[in-house]
Order: sequence, then structure tokens, then C-alpha cells
Amino acid sequence: MKKIIFRPSSADNHIFVPPPKPANFYKADWYDKISAFYNADEIYGKDHFDNLTIKHCVPFKDSMFAGYIQESWQDIHFDVNQDSGVIEYRFPSAPEIINHREHSSLPMGEEYYPAEFVIKMPWAAETPAGWSILITQPFNRPELPFYVPSGIIDSDQLTNTTGDANIPFYLRKDAPELIKVGTPMYQMIPFKRDSWKSETAEFDGNLHKKTWATTKQHFWGGYKKHFWQKKTYK
Repeated sequence: MKKIIFRPSSADNHIFVPPPKPANFYKADWYDKISAFYNADEIYGKDHFDNLTIKHCVPFKDSMFAGYIQESWQDIHFDVNQDSGVIEYRFPSAPEIINHREHSSLPMGEEYYPAEFVIKMPWAAETPAGWSILITQPFNRPELPFYVPSGIIDSDQLTNTTGDANIPFYLRKDAPELIKVGTPMYQMIPFKRDSWKSETAEFDGNLHKKTWATTKQHFWGGYKKHFWQKKTYK
């Protein structure tokens, strides 16, 4: 098993900020509440495939619970002046959790405020040789009140922070005034670097039919039973 090491960016962060934890610690309430079927009385019916909800989608779950998540270590309150557009924010204690930049780097849509905030990255990842880390918006979490652009760090080479290590984010206009402690802020997924070359292949009808037949031996769960590989993050 590969090892990832999280290094605090300051002595205060080491004391006061919880380190990133496996993403499966942060299950969304809505995900737990989703039924596996639209109609639980017709799970073996003629249209059983159309009766399956996203709860059956293993790739969706794999990405949602991949890697590690840094949570908010304190409450953040936003106060928006609707007339001037000025956004003020406060948090109750040190170390500082967010800051802002004078200009917005990305052309965000109308659903976001035209302001760029930054998360003060409290823990940096160190990965084995040849491995990098993807830092991104927590996957498949549409209910979160902000958007975090994605970035890749070669975390086998840069194994600590080089200053503030700010991670930008953009606040949704429908966000609540208070982002509570424990809210998932960004996701970190290690991956092995390699060089790739793409090519195309002719359609293989026999392979297509064999894959389809293998998957459809079951009413549901064929991918998980025959193709899926377990991923472990501790």
C-alpha cells in the first residue's frame, strides 16, 4: 500500500487544524437518503434498468469517495451588501482560514459572486516518487456553497507549502451566510504520473456483445461484480 504524508504548513495548523481525512468520512446527507430504486415495488419489473437510481452507479461513488478531503476547521460568515456588491467575511479564531484577491481569475457564471476567495491550505501532501496529487472541488457535491478550480501538484517534488499555498474558490449567490465547521472544502486524489499516447481502434462487435452479456447476467450490479476494482484510502 502506498503512503501519503500530510505536512502542516505551520505550528498552529499542526495544533488547531484537523488534517485531511479519507473522503468516505464525508458522506452527503442526500446521498444516504437516496433510494436505490425509483419504485421499490418493481425492482424485477420489465423496465428494471430504468428503475435504478444513481445509487447503483459505482463510478459515481468511486469518484465521490476517492482520496482525501480537507474540511473547514471553523465557521465562516459571509455578509453581502446587495447594493454595493461588497462581500465581508469573518471567522472566529486563528489560524486564518480564508482570504481574498483583488481580482477574479476565472470568468464564472452568473450563479457566482464576481469575487475570488482563497483557502489558506493548512496541510500539504507528500506522495511517493512518481506520484502527483489532484486538488479539486469535492466530486459530486452539488450542494456545496462554493466552487474550487482543479489543479495538479507534483507532490513527490514539492512536499511542503511555499508560503500561503492559497486554493481559490468562488462563492455561490445562493450560499448560506454561514459555512459551518466540518464542511468539505477540497478533495485531494493521488495518482501515478506516466506518459501516454492515444490511438483509436476499430469497433469490435464480439467484444461489445461479450461485455454486454457479462454485465447483463444480473438485474443490476454487473459492473461491480465483474469489472470493478476496490480502492482503499486510509
